[in-house]
Amino acid sequence: PERSVQAIVPEVFDNIEKLLISDILPAFSEEEKELLFKLSPFDSFEDEMARDVTGLINAPALIRGINERSYLIFQQSRDGYRFVPIVQKVLFKEMKNLYPGEFIDGLYERAARYYEQNGLISRAIYFYKELKNIQKIRELLLEDTYMRPADGDSVELREAYAMLPEEMIKASPELMKGMCMIESLLGRPEESERWYREISQFIKNTPSEDPRRQAAWEAAACLDIALPHRGTENILRCLTNYAGLCDFGQYGSRDRGFNTAGNSVSFLNGG
Repeated sequence: PERSVQAIVPEVFDNIEKLLISDILPAFSEEEKELLFKLSPFDSFEDEMARDVTGLINAPALIRGINERSYLIFQQSRDGYRFVPIVQKVLFKEMKNLYPGEFIDGLYERAARYYEQNGLISRAIYFYKELKNIQKIRELLLEDTYMRPADGDSVELREAYAMLPEEMIKASPELMKGMCMIESLLGRPEESERWYREISQFIKNTPSEDPRRQAAWEAAACLDIALPHRGTENILRCLTNYAGLCDFGQYGSRDRGFNTAGNSVSFLNGG
């Protein structure tokens, strides 16, 4: 009788696992095996990242050697590599049998720090999510909203926002702005407007001398311009209001950039 794909796939995986662990890995040096296991939590990596995460100074040379002598990894850029997916799955499964969870968490921590230091915030947040480090996720989301104050690409970080308690988000105008934008981009205008109302309420309830009140005004002004579901009917008035808000008037200027480019057709697309 014919066998279903679901019944065949586990058997194929088991056979590949046995081949890799019993026949292929023993052909590599201990240092090369250490490198492969330490990189197995990551689907892709660069020379510098591999060096930082594994602690092996000669990681780039080891990677090139493995790439030249096997089909476990493939090169996707000058110094970037990626595991063959099933190879990564087998190696990571074996690694979890050989190393304690705290060791793997240490690798995630190093990877997160590496990407954070190199300005790759979304990648850093991904690994802090693996560590369930809520405070660090909050810190990086705030940094992301400051670096990209009206960027629609924040939708990529929706899972990170979902990890934060709602009260934590409500305490920050920047995070509320991020949630407002994400809900709009995901086609949930009612939820987006709910977060906009939260920002408006924050403005009403916050003393004028509190710098967060100015941040909330700026967040509302950015959203007036950039929210996709609102369209562009009143865009000129919104731009004028925003220009007045950032002038050296009631609120002063914080020399903060404003980028209206994003992934929505109703944005100004950098114009």
